[in-house]
Amino acid sequence: MTQKNNSSRAKALNKGKPGRLSFWEWMKMKLFGWCDGRKGLPARDQEGNWTSPLIHRERYRYEEFCSKQWGGLQLAAEETYSRLLSQLDAIDAMEAELCRTEAELKGMIGDESRATLRKHGEDNLTPQQVMNRRAREKAKAMAPLQNRKNSLTSSLSESRRIASELFNALSEHVNSTRMICKRMKDHIRGRITVYWNAARRRHIDRDDIPILPVIALSEEAERLFLANHKDLMAAVMAWMEKENEASNGTDSTNREVA
Repeated sequence: MTQKNNSSRAKALNKGKPGRLSFWEWMKMKLFGWCDGRKGLPARDQEGNWTSPLIHRERYRYEEFCSKQWGGLQLAAEETYSRLLSQLDAIDAMEAELCRTEAELKGMIGDESRATLRKHGEDNLTPQQVMNRRAREKAKAMAPLQNRKNSLTSSLSESRRIASELFNALSEHVNSTRMICKRMKDHIRGRITVYWNAARRRHIDRDDIPILPVIALSEEAERLFLANHKDLMAAVMAWMEKENEASNGTDSTNREVA
C-alpha cells in the first residue's frame, strides 16, 4: 500500500461523516420528501418494499461508493497479498526442512556406536583420549547440520515476522475500508430518514407507510472482496493458530521447567 493510497483512503474516511447533515443537504432531502409524498411516494414495489426513485438513487450511490472502495483496496493490496502468500509458502518449506535437519541432528547425537572406536595408530591412547577424539570428530561432522539449523531458524523467524506484519497491515486496511463504508451508510441512512419523514407527513397513504424507513443497503462489494481471498485468509488463520499453539506449548514447558 503506497502513501498515495493511504492518503486517498484517509480522505474517504472523512467523507460521509455520521453526524448531522448540513443545512442545505437537510433542506434538499426534506423538499424532495414533500414533493414525493404528494405523489404517493415512497410506494410499495412488487416485492412489497417501500421505495421511490430517490431511495433507489441513494441505494445505488452507496453501493457504487462501496464498490469503489473495495475495488481500490483490491488493486492497492494485490502486491501485499502476493507477498503474504509467498511468505506462507516459504514458511512451510523452511519448517519442513528444519524438521528434517533436526531429525538428522537428533540421530547423530543419539548415535554412540563410534564413541569408543579405536582407529589405526591409536593403540597407545587411553580410552578417555579415544572418546575425546571421537567426540570432536562427531562435533565436526555435526557442524554443517547445526549451521543449517541455525540459518533456517533465523530465516524462519524473519519470514514469520514479515508474514505477521503483512497480515496485520491487510487487516487494518480491511477494517478501515469497512469503517469508510459504514460511515457512508450512516450518512445515506440519515439522508433517507429526512426524506422519509417529510414524505410521510404529506403521503396519501400516511397510515400505511411505516414510521421508520426499512431500507436494505447491499454489502455485496465487501462479500466479493473477502470471497476472493477466502482461501488465503483461511491459510493465514490456520498458520496463526498453529503459531499460537506452539507458543503456548513453549510457555507451558518453560513453566514446568521453572
